[in-house]
Amino acid sequence: MRMSKLSPATTHDPARAAVPLGPFAVVVSTLALLAVAACLRPPITSFGPVVSRVASETGLGAAELGLLGALPVIGFALVSPVVAPIARRFGDGRTVLVAIVVLVVGLGLRFLPSLASLWVGTALVGVGIAVGNVLLPALVKRGFPAHLALVTGLYTAVMGTFAALGSGLSVPIAEATGSWRLAIGCWIALAVVALVAWSARLRNDARSGAVAHRTRVAGAGRDAATDAMVERGARPPSVWASPTAWCVTAFMGLQSTGFYVTVTWLPSIEIASGVSERAAGWHLFLCQVVGIFAGLLVSTRLGRTTDQRAIAALAGVPLVVACIGLVFAPGAVVLWAVLIGITQGATLTIALALIGLRSASAADTARLSGMAQGVGYGLAALGPVVAGILHDVFGSWHPVLWFVVGATAVQSLAALGAGRPLTVGHERTEVRA
Repeated sequence: MRMSKLSPATTHDPARAAVPLGPFAVVVSTLALLAVAACLRPPITSFGPVVSRVASETGLGAAELGLLGALPVIGFALVSPVVAPIARRFGDGRTVLVAIVVLVVGLGLRFLPSLASLWVGTALVGVGIAVGNVLLPALVKRGFPAHLALVTGLYTAVMGTFAALGSGLSVPIAEATGSWRLAIGCWIALAVVALVAWSARLRNDARSGAVAHRTRVAGAGRDAATDAMVERGARPPSVWASPTAWCVTAFMGLQSTGFYVTVTWLPSIEIASGVSERAAGWHLFLCQVVGIFAGLLVSTRLGRTTDQRAIAALAGVPLVVACIGLVFAPGAVVLWAVLIGITQGATLTIALALIGLRSASAADTARLSGMAQGVGYGLAALGPVVAGILHDVFGSWHPVLWFVVGATAVQSLAALGAGRPLTVGHERTEVRA
């Protein structure tokens, strides 16, 4: 019998049924989750608009600046695969708490007037954000199984809002204070707020007893099928052997490549075309704002269908049009910024939602999230570096734009596999059904 709908509502979580969350606990949990989501992007998006100031003060070249911009993404790639095992050992709540502390330390180091502290701080920022990237989809899968796409859209909208603030306020802060370090490091205040909010969530869980179904990503979060496998001594299906998982991973990696290349280099591309530094920063802000609404709109559609192939494949089209437009009609930068924002917001929401939609349980979501974000961000980390090298070699931004076009085309092909209504590890059974 064919599955009528591959939705989070089909997840069987005994622990969740045994220890339901009350209204107050739901509010605290949701606000804490959104607070963490808010601090996952500004440390990254605040860098691109002031990259010319960083270059002037430090003497770093385009390739080195591309590597610095990609350093958080490299951290995502290295840390993401080990997040789920760590969370199984220490609990996802405490793991997220430690990650926020690491983020605070990393942002603090970016304030210091040392090039070494800038590199180390940026690397720690990547480590802290990586944990949130991996565990938020699993937390949403467990806490909101019947509304996964909608809640994913909500927290990605929060991420997008603060990503927009990071890019839009970076130059004004640098101009007002005379310090680009303050512009990229001031987001430590947001991380401190997230630290307080997440600590409150953990205390509330301890008081209410709800911690029983949150302390293990792959323990309390197992569905009935996974529990049965463990009782038989069998291992759950490996995400690494799943064609669907690899398609989800490719989609995640390629959409992230487009995102980080544009976030890092779009202001520089515009400045080379005669746009002012301040205007270029605000255009990046516009991208993020448009992305918020695009992500929310897409999330409402994702929850209404079991087959996401069409919407995932077509989401990259606006970015392709924008890159071609920047080559042949660079004067229409506002239009191109809007189109870039549409793709950025839509594809991020789709990529994160697919991790949950293609998983049978919160445990599987954590494993798939670790794979998709580990391998995917490893691929994405190359984007800003390759873009910087292409610019240094050819002395033009046009090869960079064509590079993004190519990556986005391959992303659309990956969407055809990632969007199929199948569950990772169970493709053969479901295809036969």
